[in-house]
Amino acid sequence: MEDEILNKNFDDDSETENYSLNESSHVSRDEECDSILTTVQMSSSNCFIGKNGYKWNKNHAIIGRTRSHNIITHLPGLKGPAKPKPNCGIDIFNLFFTAAIIKQISEFTNAKIEEFRQRISDLTKSTYSNFTSEIEIRAFLGVLDRLRFLPIKKNGSKNLYQILVKNEINCADAFRMLTVAYGEATMDRSNVYRWYKMFSEGREDVNDEESAGRPSTSTTDEKINEVEKMILANRQITAREVAEDLNISIGSCHSIFINDLGMRQVAAKFVPKLLNCDQKQHRMNIANEMLDSVRDDPNLLQRVITGDEAWVYGYDVETKAQSSQWKLPHEPRPKKARQVRSNVKVLLTVFFDCRGVVHHEFLPQGRTVNKEYYMQVMRNLREAIRQKRPDLWKNKNWLLHHDNAPAHTSLLARNFLAKNNTLMMPQPPYSPDMTPCDFFLFPKLKRPMKGRRYAMLDEIKTASKEELKKIFKNDFLKCFEDWKNCWHKCIISHGDYFEGDKIGIHE
Repeated sequence: MEDEILNKNFDDDSETENYSLNESSHVSRDEECDSILTTVQMSSSNCFIGKNGYKWNKNHAIIGRTRSHNIITHLPGLKGPAKPKPNCGIDIFNLFFTAAIIKQISEFTNAKIEEFRQRISDLTKSTYSNFTSEIEIRAFLGVLDRLRFLPIKKNGSKNLYQILVKNEINCADAFRMLTVAYGEATMDRSNVYRWYKMFSEGREDVNDEESAGRPSTSTTDEKINEVEKMILANRQITAREVAEDLNISIGSCHSIFINDLGMRQVAAKFVPKLLNCDQKQHRMNIANEMLDSVRDDPNLLQRVITGDEAWVYGYDVETKAQSSQWKLPHEPRPKKARQVRSNVKVLLTVFFDCRGVVHHEFLPQGRTVNKEYYMQVMRNLREAIRQKRPDLWKNKNWLLHHDNAPAHTSLLARNFLAKNNTLMMPQPPYSPDMTPCDFFLFPKLKRPMKGRRYAMLDEIKTASKEELKKIFKNDFLKCFEDWKNCWHKCIISHGDYFEGDKIGIHE
């Protein structure tokens, strides 16, 4: 098959132009891409037209009758750096800023620097007018690459199109460049022209404007009010029941509960007693009385010694938080058997102040806590104060605080305290949330011992003493500060139990 030079006329806007492609002609990259696109359109049914204008037969020639280089082995298409699809902003950067362009920018910049150097002093030359290099130019353009090209991963070709508009590239050429860069992922022509127009008019945002969407029919003000009335009428109503009554989805119910009404479902907390109005008022009166006393005497709590009794078990069940474990998605959930506290136990009596433990003792086996036993405990406490707190003993201004257990409020115990001029600090009944031993000391003592087994009473006593020694002085100081906060919370809660409630305190 003989080589032929193709000369073909093309009609464009009723004007005829002749295009002659010569083998020795040199074309730039853009002209080459245009030529390739043109030659693909010119291909006939049984031949291809190459980039230099040669016809190439689609069918393999008979062996021995045609030169081997006339047999088609590669289809015509994009060549060079533009052929592979760019995968990141750096690839697009290399398409637009070739080595030749970088060199031209460097030469032009150095020429401007030389003009600047001729107008300034020698001292300024060495500081502010050094010549640049191609590496510095590429690094500077790399900053622009990070700012302009990398965001196209999120917003598609809009970021790149915005750059082309700012560089005054016409819409047709910009669309062709986007096609090279994104291939099938390029926006259609109508959207490209629409965005080109918006960017030309000064738009900067490349994100689509939010649409109004379908109006909500489940979270209207009327529905929210109806849901609120149903919840206030029955606090234990479920989301499914509300959804069925109002004919809305369960998801909409949860959204109204949480987002619109700000409510969440919690389990009821066990309390020692459901307080009546008189008991709540009594709690508030004592809280106000103690706050007034602390305001009048800021050092009052430093002279208070508080104490109580508690059982320490040979085995106590771990809390739910203690037994929780980390697990991988494919691992089964941990299991544990239901267990109860052991019968091996010992009663611990502890008294402490803001500096630490003052006295502790264990109930002898076979005895019960009665008024006679508590009288002996008071005698031992006074001796411990004389030895460990000589300043309080000397001034005789320390205060005793304990709860209203029968042994503590017996006539024998009251007469003994009155005889020794022991000042008492009031404590409202049924109020473990306002007792330092209940909200601080015993939980801190027992928590590390939960889940451990102690076979003998001596082991329980030894472990209890070790845990008491581990409590720092700062913890005791914080306990007495929290005690003041408990009085504030009691007043804010109108005398009701407040443990677990989120209450803001503003003195």
